[in-house]
Amino acid sequence: LHNDKLKLDNDLLPYLGHIHVSKVDYNLVDNFIAEIHAEKGLSQSSLKKYVVLVRKVLKEAERDGTIDHIPTLPTIKRTENPRPWFSPDQYVVLLETCRELRDNPPERSEFDFGELYDFIVFMVHSFLRPSEWKLLQHKHIRTFTDDGIEQLVISVPNPKTKNAKGSIDSTTTEVAADLYRKKILPRHDGKNDYLFFNDIKDRTYAGDKVSKMFKYLVSTAGLETDAYGQAHTTYSRRHSSLCFQILKTGGNDLFGLARNARTSVLMLEKFYLTHLSPQMPEFTRQLRTKRVLEVAD
Repeated sequence: LHNDKLKLDNDLLPYLGHIHVSKVDYNLVDNFIAEIHAEKGLSQSSLKKYVVLVRKVLKEAERDGTIDHIPTLPTIKRTENPRPWFSPDQYVVLLETCRELRDNPPERSEFDFGELYDFIVFMVHSFLRPSEWKLLQHKHIRTFTDDGIEQLVISVPNPKTKNAKGSIDSTTTEVAADLYRKKILPRHDGKNDYLFFNDIKDRTYAGDKVSKMFKYLVSTAGLETDAYGQAHTTYSRRHSSLCFQILKTGGNDLFGLARNARTSVLMLEKFYLTHLSPQMPEFTRQLRTKRVLEVAD
């Protein structure tokens, strides 16, 4: 509501406020979008929010009987860019830098970079979103063993999405299970203890603090952006998690990965598979040749 009010007061009403709602049409809104984009350089997602807000106003006008129908409004075309992730080489650098900060912490810093290291590894091997770790407690974790390999099942307490049956479980790799048993549990093992940074009881502050220190780590490692120039954020950990799994399996069983990561196959295909395909073994092997044409007899 607050953000909508800001958009109305600062942008929409100064431009459209003097026009009767029945006169608002495709061209007016299209011109507004073009002008505000040129003025503020807003992203496609931000521009789309303005169109949605105009539609909300028009819907109220329709309910009130002021207009007979809602006119067609412009569609903001979205460019599907690959998600900013840490490539395997960048991931190595990130972990090396974190270990260096763990062993030689910045002066006057009391932050535990050793726990941040474990946190990064766990997140990459559990497919969790940045918002889903803050409320994660030991009571949300259970283990199971299959073919002698131990893994974790996480009942995410605050998932971003739920499927139709309400299942919110996510299975980790064996790396996360090993880390959990050897490093995470020994720190604090009460069933109501938080997995990470348990000493910070204000969990909103805990999330902000970890995000700030992760940003510091990324900057120290010289990894502010990916190969496409997109900024690395806390979400890059999840993107790396998905990308590593896709590369490891060659893109097989996207449905299983999507279900486990609580996303959709469409999202994986649109944002991950497209730009990862050239790096997959199946694809690169197809490009190999005996150089028959280039090699002289």
